[in-house]
Amino acid sequence: MTDWSQIVEQHGPQVWRTAQRLLCHETDAADCFQRTFIAALEISRKQAVRNWPALLRHLATVRALEQLRGRMRERSRFAPSKDKGCVNDYVDGRAILADSLAEGNELAAHMRMALAAIEPR
Repeated sequence: MTDWSQIVEQHGPQVWRTAQRLLCHETDAADCFQRTFIAALEISRKQAVRNWPALLRHLATVRALEQLRGRMRERSRFAPSKDKGCVNDYVDGRAILADSLAEGNELAAHMRMALAAIEPR
């Protein structure tokens, strides 16, 4: 029988660091942490786990990347934005939209000036 309290106590900090490092958002990291251990439970019911740290690190990475992909899909539905390595600015969608609109307006102004400078031919 697997002692889950011991596994969580022993390997939980590693799972948390992995999720936090990839997601840069505490609530998302907590969700990833839970989903990681749920997946580990499902795997342990089907087969014996020989290397808990490796399995949990792998599962945390996979779950965090799934969340990042979902976050990027959500973000792209509202406004395209630059990825700064840590997708941390999605909390207020209105702020992202305002930034994107301002960026778009600035780009359009530069494009108009550049097009005006081109010779008619």
